Amino acid sequence: MSLLYFLNFSQERISRLEDNLVDHGDRMSSQIDMLFSTMNFITIDLISDWDFIPALATLAYSDRDAANNKTAILEARHTVEKSIYKYSLMRDFHRVAVYTPRGDFFTNNFGPEQNIEYIRTWVSEDPNLKLCTSKRGKVLILPPYLDHWNRHTQEPVFGIVRAIVGQQKGELLGYIEIQKVFTIIDEVFSIPADQGISIRVRTSEGFELFSIGESRTHKKDFTYTAHAPESGVVVSLCLSRKESLDSLYTFIALFAAVVFGLLLTTILFIRFVTIKLTRPLVQLTNHINSINLCNLPNSVSLESEQDEIASLNFAFNHLQSRLNEAIQKEILSQSLKIQANLDALQAQVNPHFLFNVLNVISSLGIEAGDRRICTICDHISSMLRYSTSTQQRDSTIREEIEHVQNYLSLQKIRYEHKLDYTIDIPDAASALTIPKITFQPFVENCIEHGFQSAGKTLKITILGRMESGTFTIQIIDNGPGIPENELERLRKAIGRIHRKVYYEKEIVELNIGGLGILNTYLRLALYFSDNFSFSIENGEPRGVIVKISRQGNDGI
Repeated sequence: MSLLYFLNFSQERISRLEDNLVDHGDRMSSQIDMLFSTMNFITIDLISDWDFIPALATLAYSDRDAANNKTAILEARHTVEKSIYKYSLMRDFHRVAVYTPRGDFFTNNFGPEQNIEYIRTWVSEDPNLKLCTSKRGKVLILPPYLDHWNRHTQEPVFGIVRAIVGQQKGELLGYIEIQKVFTIIDEVFSIPADQGISIRVRTSEGFELFSIGESRTHKKDFTYTAHAPESGVVVSLCLSRKESLDSLYTFIALFAAVVFGLLLTTILFIRFVTIKLTRPLVQLTNHINSINLCNLPNSVSLESEQDEIASLNFAFNHLQSRLNEAIQKEILSQSLKIQANLDALQAQVNPHFLFNVLNVISSLGIEAGDRRICTICDHISSMLRYSTSTQQRDSTIREEIEHVQNYLSLQKIRYEHKLDYTIDIPDAASALTIPKITFQPFVENCIEHGFQSAGKTLKITILGRMESGTFTIQIIDNGPGIPENELERLRKAIGRIHRKVYYEKEIVELNIGGLGILNTYLRLALYFSDNFSFSIENGEPRGVIVKISRQGNDGI
């Protein structure tokens, strides 16, 4: 049995090693995609600038010896410089460079001036630029190289390059080159040395982007290849089966030998003890087999001379008692388990896909010249990032208000002049903590029920006050209010939750998938215990006022 156990253990070890390779590969491909997406965004941002392409066309087509062209050429150079200098403060990039076949060179990384002949020679002879030109405006990933624009430092970098093609004549206007220091690649593909994983990373053109460890070709080694869908980068990982499992197999063989020796020396003793234990154990076994929910509270009395059997019987009877109590509690917690399962399924959705889609939509909005699309994408992206983050269950008032402001901004775009909102929160309360997504349900409730009066502008006010160490926040609207019978039913439901949580100490069921008023009150009650106050009432002459107060500096 021990050998079977360790053989099964070895299979689990192999499965963990393979899963570890998959996790590393998927993480690396996702990170490298995100890395090149941010670099590609710079090139898209530049060519989306209305003045950038015409300025390059002026530099490419103008006769520079003509006196009447000098002013236009100077203005074109100024336009290109202004377009890339805005990236000077971005520490994420080593260099953003723009250069042309006629020897023009612009960069946000201030350094030594470039010789015109050097630039012309580089553009005409560099094989990577020739390959980039053949791609007709598509990005080419450059493998690691020494920074040729600063020949004094020769710092190792990597990057991307995009050929800029004229819109009318289709001629080459120049290149955009984005560089990052090579240490970033090391960080993306860093793996502890004791794991023994070798890595090979290649671009879609076959250039080697990164490699570490020995190249292995044994067919039994563990291998995994991850393809980055956006950048086309291929990440290949390999782990030697022999090196990773030798110690395990040695331990299994040694353990088997020890177990076999112990079995030979203890078999007679086991036989003797077995005869003594058989009768009471059979009785106990029969009782165990007959247990069901109906007779679970019933205990069994064994006649045995062995103290161990008596102790086992006592422990089993005690276990029955605790199990009976646990079953009653388990029945009450089933709805929470369902909620947890649904939340776990929802949490499996990888938000990076949605972020990438929003980035694409935002880029298309920039190209189309519609800044509203970019604004909507930014708000949605911020709300997704805030609501899908599982690193912590609470957040600060500042973060919560920013989330609600993103939500209201999107609703403002939808309802236009029919919706107005005001947010007034003191700076002293910005760092206080609260459960995540606490204010949004109340604001949603205002919007959902506030447009019942046709033609009237809905006004929502979020007002915070800090007085004598007590922070109070109110969410107020001018809608039709809550009917008195519905408001009374809501107050009774809140009272039942308060009684069950603080006095009866029972598990309260959540509405599955909901973030309504009752669920939000329950989350506040569990987070703050009994050290907060909550009220909801109709305003005068109309509207609803939700008020939450908390004394102290560790939360509302």
